[in-house]
Amino acid sequence: MNDLMRKTLCAIALAFSITTVLIPSFSLAQCPYPTGGAPCSSLGVIDVTTPDITGTRYSGGTEVTPSALAAIVVTLVNWFSWFVGVIAVVMGLYAGFLFITARDNATQLATARKTMLWAIIGVGAAVVTFSIIALTKGILQI
Repeated sequence: MNDLMRKTLCAIALAFSITTVLIPSFSLAQCPYPTGGAPCSSLGVIDVTTPDITGTRYSGGTEVTPSALAAIVVTLVNWFSWFVGVIAVVMGLYAGFLFITARDNATQLATARKTMLWAIIGVGAAVVTFSIIALTKGILQI
C-alpha cells in the first residue's frame, strides 16, 4: 500500500473513532428528569444540589450496579466488533479491487493476497467477538 493510501485510511479510521466516541457522549448525555426523581446517569452517581430548569432540587443520585456496568462494557465491545467487521469487509472489497487491477503485477498480487488474508482474519475476529457477546449476554442475562 502506498504512503498516501495508508495516510488516508489512518485519517478515516481516526475520524471514525473520534466520532464514535464523542457523538454518543454528547447526544446521550441528556436524559429526561422523572417527576420528583433524581437525574439519571449510566456512568455513576450524580449529586445535583442546584435546581434544574423547572426549579426542582434533586438530592442523592443514581448508583451504578455491577450488572449495569457489565451492560455498558458489553455494549462498547459490541460497537467495537461492528467497527472491526465493517472495516474487514471494506478491506476485503479493497483486496478484490487490487486483484482485479493487478493484471501481471506480482507485487500488487502479493499485496492483494495479504490484504485479503487480513480481511478474512478481521471478519473471523468479529464473528468470534459477536459469539462471545452473545454468550456473555446469556450468562449475565443482560
